[in-house]
Amino acid sequence: MNMWKPRRSSAPLLTILVGDSMFDASDGAAYLPIPLRTLQIDTTTGFDLYQFNAARGSYRLYRHGDLPFTEQHRTALLRNAVSRLFITSRDRGSYLRYLEGNLEQIVAAGRMSIGESSELVYGVAMQTVQEIFQAPEPDQAIERAQGVVRATLANLLRGPGSLATMMDLMAADYQLYTHSVNVCVLGLALGHRLGFDRPELTGLGAGLLLHDIGKTRIDPELLAKPDPLSPDEEQVVRQHPLLGAEVLGEDGRIDAASLAVVLQHHERCSGKGYPRGLAAEAIHPFAKVAALVNTFDSLTSHQPYRRGYLSYPAIRLMQELRGRDFDAEMFRLMIRMLAADEHGRKAAA
Repeated sequence: MNMWKPRRSSAPLLTILVGDSMFDASDGAAYLPIPLRTLQIDTTTGFDLYQFNAARGSYRLYRHGDLPFTEQHRTALLRNAVSRLFITSRDRGSYLRYLEGNLEQIVAAGRMSIGESSELVYGVAMQTVQEIFQAPEPDQAIERAQGVVRATLANLLRGPGSLATMMDLMAADYQLYTHSVNVCVLGLALGHRLGFDRPELTGLGAGLLLHDIGKTRIDPELLAKPDPLSPDEEQVVRQHPLLGAEVLGEDGRIDAASLAVVLQHHERCSGKGYPRGLAAEAIHPFAKVAALVNTFDSLTSHQPYRRGYLSYPAIRLMQELRGRDFDAEMFRLMIRMLAADEHGRKAAA
């Protein structure tokens, strides 16, 4: 992403993720196309697969959902120039669960380009976070978040241009779930450059993906207010780190490092953050990463009360606060990461 480039107004996703349908004139059922590359070998899908018969203009059952999809099936379909199959629209939710459960393996199989796998990972991550936030259940939220993080990390580590491609998918219009995914992608990329190992990155990413889950306990009308918040309203919103810790932290359901991201992502090295006003030495390193990428994504996203900054002005604004609010070395590394973004895209082209 060029440092002066504006974000997209929306992120392109796989057809299945935006719900476009094809209709069979013979039975009136709705069918959704799914790319063959998203089917994991030697798995049972849990939903029936269909092929389109162009000569008859109808769909025929290809494989029952309780039967495994094998390498032989994939090879035979490709030999006949079949690059996609179909599911009925009623199985859309089952397909999304399937993608979520197999996402890391699908990415690791390497059958997709970086652009395709980035689009798939970003789209599934958005759907997953949206579902988590609509009905947060701590055990499921943490497990599902960790699965998305592992797939996102696998995609980011595929090679040059992976971060650039994922950043190109980031929507400009602020939504709680898209913001959470954006922050996770940026934070994982920065954490990798900081030398965190895979278990650490999984913990960091889970915290980043769920960092704003406390906002699900705040009146959505207040969060979407088109005008600046009053001091009293600001105090209500500032409770979301504590609320998030309440949602996730009961009975040790989340590890301490991930929980620190949720609780401390608005703490500042100057000691002027919230909710506890911690100084630099008391803030967890993961939370320092979160503070940087959360601020950058918030500044470059269109909020209800203001338009987002372009990337370079956002960095300049953050730079003015670097000595007081952010870890200086982490901030320098983030700038270098963003500046190298365009180079990474060119290398992948």
